[in-house]
Parts: sequence; C-alpha cells; structure tokens
Amino acid sequence: MLTFGQSILIAIISSGIASIVVGGFFTYFVSKKLDRRQRIMEVRKKIYSDVHEELAGFFDNATNDARQKASTALLVLYRQIQLWASADVIKQFNKFWDVFDRKNEKTQQEINHEYTNLIIAMRKDLVGEDISREEVRRYGKIS
Repeated sequence: MLTFGQSILIAIISSGIASIVVGGFFTYFVSKKLDRRQRIMEVRKKIYSDVHEELAGFFDNATNDARQKASTALLVLYRQIQLWASADVIKQFNKFWDVFDRKNEKTQQEINHEYTNLIIAMRKDLVGEDISREEVRRYGKIS
C-alpha cells in the first residue's frame, strides 16, 4: 500500500502529465483554427483588392475597353465572393450590383452610397474596423 506522500506524489505527476497532454491538444486545435482563419483572410484580401481595382473600370474616366474587361472580371470575382466573403460583404455587393445594374433608374448619389458601403464592408471584414463614409473617396462618377 502506498503512503500518503507517495499518493500525493503520484497525483501531482499524473495531473502534470494530463495537463501537458490537454494543453498540447488545446494548442494544436487553436493554432489550426487560427491558421485556417489566416488563410481565408488572405484569400479575401486578394479578392477584395481585385474587386476594388475592377470597379475602377466603371468610373466615367475609364475607357470602353477597360469597362468591358472590368465587367467580365467582376462577374468572375463575384462568384469568388459568394464562396469566400463574409455574409455582410456578400449582401453589400448584391445591393451595389442591383443599384448599379439599374443605374438608369437610380441617382448617382444612390450608386455612390452603395459603392461606399461596399468598400466599408470589405475593409471592416479584413481589418475589423470601420472607416467613415467621408474617408472613402471616388475620383469620377460611376457610370
């Protein structure tokens, strides 16, 4: 039979080993989840940057060739947005596209409003902070 001291010593050693094992599993799963999140954010960053660049093709200072290329590229990027973007960005992209698609029925102010909301939503998804509407500038008008 074990003495009281030996029982305490065995309990301490076994709890230490159990703590190491549990801590190791916890660290593994947390780091795996963080790594997955980081990879998703890298994909989103690329898509959002590409969307922002292609939107430049719809401003009135873009050439017809740039507008055509942007239109094709934006449709491809939208399919990627549906898979990778946050729910808020998907909703905002849909709102922007609906307003832009019916631009003859919408005012420039409405188009600008949804464009600004899209840029804010993408930025918030990537960096987790809001920027004011005034900080999102357009050089030209979307047409």
